[in-house]
Amino acid sequence: MDEQQAEEDIVLNKKQFKILVHANSIPYIDGLEIDYEESGMLGGFTMNNPNAKVSCGCGASFRMANHRGEVKKCD
Repeated sequence: MDEQQAEEDIVLNKKQFKILVHANSIPYIDGLEIDYEESGMLGGFTMNNPNAKVSCGCGASFRMANHRGEVKKCD
């Protein structure tokens, strides 16, 4: 995760948020839904990626049907 924009990054402006995505990553996140949910005293961002066919328990890594990526164990 970077905090500075690179030349090959694409800027997605969603309401008050500015999201930088490397151009090569677009196929992996196409259709991704990001939301913020609160439940009792807990809250956090949730991500629903329709491209993910297998993911780790926390969602930090995933594998797509057409790309044999590596699902890594959560730290």
